[in-house]
Amino acid sequence: MTKEISTKVMEDALRKSHGNLKVAAQIIGCNRETIRLRASKTKYLADIISEEREAIIDIAESALYNKVLEGDMRAIEFTLKTIGKDRGYSEKVDVNQTGKLIITFEEQDAGLL
Repeated sequence: MTKEISTKVMEDALRKSHGNLKVAAQIIGCNRETIRLRASKTKYLADIISEEREAIIDIAESALYNKVLEGDMRAIEFTLKTIGKDRGYSEKVDVNQTGKLIITFEEQDAGLL
C-alpha cells in the first residue's frame, strides 16, 4: 500500500526544486508522475509550479539584461530579435523561386462522375 504524500510535502519539494518535477520527486522519494497528477487536480500545487518557473525566467531575463549592458553581442542580437522584433529587429527571409510550375488536368470519363 502506498503512503499518501501530503500537499505540504509536495509544496516544499516543488519550491526546493524550483518547479522541476523530477527533482521534486527525488526529494520526496516518489515518481514524477505522482506529483504531476496531484498538481493536475490541485490548483494550489499547479500554481506553485508555475510561480517557480516564472521566477526562473525572471532570473534569466536579469542575466540577459546584464549581458546586454556588458556589450555581449549574442545577448544584444537575441534581445533585438525577440523583445525588439516589434521595432523591426527581426530576420527576414526572402524566398525567391524560379522555374516553371506545370499543372496537368486530365479529363475524367463522364460515366464515372
